Amino acid sequence: MSLSAQQLAAQKNISWVLAEKLAQKILTGEYQPESILPGEMELGEQFGVSRTAVREAVKTLAAKGMLLPRPRIGTRVDATQQLELSR
Repeated sequence: MSLSAQQLAAQKNISWVLAEKLAQKILTGEYQPESILPGEMELGEQFGVSRTAVREAVKTLAAKGMLLPRPRIGTRVDATQQLELSR
């Protein structure tokens, strides 16, 4: 079963919006540097989105250097990003 172009676009939009919300929580200090984010399932429930959208949002923020995802450990907020943003 493949997704239509419209479904793929909607999924990308949802993950982009979620990435923005997570970034805001990081920048405002709600998620402290070096802290571990809640798991995919918990974030999905918290924001009312799928685990796929959460994964894509985390990938986006990891690519920007805000998050450090680690298998079996979790996704950690990168402290070096906080130092750069506070300058």
